[in-house]
Amino acid sequence: MRAKLELDVVSPDLIKRAIEVDQDSSSLFEVSMDADKACLEVEVETNSVSSLRAGVNTILRLVKVSEKTMRR
Repeated sequence: MRAKLELDVVSPDLIKRAIEVDQDSSSLFEVSMDADKACLEVEVETNSVSSLRAGVNTILRLVKVSEKTMRR
């Protein structure tokens, strides 16, 4: 199962680098990311619906916290 997200964020490259550090330890799902000037593209892949949901929720939470931190 796979989910693709295109997120319109303030600094896609900085957020990508911040999130990549946290994703190295996850064994429930695999995450791939690509950042350009306009958006952050995220792909979450796993074997189950519950793991996919957990992966998407984790990414969205990390992006939200990263953006809030950068705005302060």
